[in-house]
Amino acid sequence: MKNITTTLLLSVSVVLCMVMAACQSQPDNKTYPVIATLDSPLPADTAPQKVHTAINKCSMDCFERIMYDEPNDVSVWSLLRCGPDVSSDGYGIIIQDKERKTYFPDIRHGRNPLAEYEVIGGSIDLTCGAIEGTGILTERYYTFGCRDDTIYYLAYSIDPYEVQQALCKQLSYSINGNQITLYYKNNKLYTHTNNVKYEDNYDADSLIWIGEQMRYLISGSLPILLVTPGLKFPGSNVLTYDDMPTLAVELLTDNTPRFMITKIKVLRGWNYEGCYLDEDNNEQNLHITFNRTTGHYDIQVGISHLTTLVEGVGEMHDDGMLFTATDTKDNPIEGLITLHNDTAKVCFTKSTWPSIHKGTSFRYTRQK
Repeated sequence: MKNITTTLLLSVSVVLCMVMAACQSQPDNKTYPVIATLDSPLPADTAPQKVHTAINKCSMDCFERIMYDEPNDVSVWSLLRCGPDVSSDGYGIIIQDKERKTYFPDIRHGRNPLAEYEVIGGSIDLTCGAIEGTGILTERYYTFGCRDDTIYYLAYSIDPYEVQQALCKQLSYSINGNQITLYYKNNKLYTHTNNVKYEDNYDADSLIWIGEQMRYLISGSLPILLVTPGLKFPGSNVLTYDDMPTLAVELLTDNTPRFMITKIKVLRGWNYEGCYLDEDNNEQNLHITFNRTTGHYDIQVGISHLTTLVEGVGEMHDDGMLFTATDTKDNPIEGLITLHNDTAKVCFTKSTWPSIHKGTSFRYTRQK
């Protein structure tokens, strides 16, 4: 009997060992590093000769002011045209302190530059599109110093490639069926439910990529980089960002191109941005735009044949995007926006307006 018991125990032990080994060998338990999209450092830009020739000769109507600090009378301008019907190709920045101008023809400002003046020290932070295209926006971060009170110089810039490489060293992911979990320094950040159909033989070790969606917030003491990872499936040459989280990456700099990632948190709302059509009359009645100055979402909700709620402010929470606005009598009204594929549902959670009760909801479809 003792031998039989011993044999049974040994058999059970062997089976348990086999099960444990099998579980450990499953790809779902394995973590993979995220993949870099940018394959080399981005060189400093050089503007076309027409920009160098025109930047200090053009009238100010060839420029667009992207920042104005009224108390200190400091402006940042981007050059739009080198002359009548002559594009600047996205190059050329002027910093104006009172009447004195400092020219930076080789700074590529791109489509949507953002600048902020630091009162202490008189420096200026600037973020501009380094790479732009359909579905792609990768920004470069600049800091300008000031000497002799009104003369500015480029102190340093941060290459998006270097930030990408630092992120690749600290981010990883695992796969469990259609559940994709993202980790920062081996700590879970977010679990994404993948709804994209793909073959079972996809490359698990090259599924998540970063580098094509990197923008900055600069309205604070530290620059915040917003990064949206993309998924790449077999047979596709583009990344998909549907329902993927946006990561807010806090960068600590020492006034040089060197930086350190100090914190990463998840913002789940980047994919909410867009213009949506209502179900009743197919009109543009829901607008959601990320405000890079405040870090919140600007929201306008139109309700067919009833009203339009403007100046709404949205913020991401676990349940979706919570927003506050004012009704036609300037009373606060609140709601929750949830997104499924391209359909947004707006459900009001607090209202004193008789025309909209708590629980009233409307649906909108994202405009392609």
